[in-house]
Amino acid sequence: MSTLQEISKEISEVGDVDVRKIENDFNDNTRFLREKRTEYERIIVQIGETGNEIKRLEGEIQRLASATGKNKRIQNCIRYSKALFQWFDDAYQKREKEVNLPGSESTKIYPPCFSMINVARYRPRPAPS
Repeated sequence: MSTLQEISKEISEVGDVDVRKIENDFNDNTRFLREKRTEYERIIVQIGETGNEIKRLEGEIQRLASATGKNKRIQNCIRYSKALFQWFDDAYQKREKEVNLPGSESTKIYPPCFSMINVARYRPRPAPS
């Protein structure tokens, strides 16, 4: 038997066929399928947009990580500079205390890159006339 004959036999066995109901069901199913296809396409677009956003954010994370690394290096340099300054200042204060003995005139010494100068004794000589 051919497929057409089988369908014809099934229809005759069922008896009365409500064509209007079948058409309504067909239209409802077509609308439902169209809505699902539209939703599928919307989700595909959303997936693409989300993928682009992820790539953009990964780039931003890399940029911030790089900046953070630079900031850490700068912070380390600043801490080192402050420690170095404190070391020089402590050495300077220690030497100044050694030079300023009780009962002596006020003396000022300068950091190691300058020679020691006794400010109270130093007087420039007048130029010869």
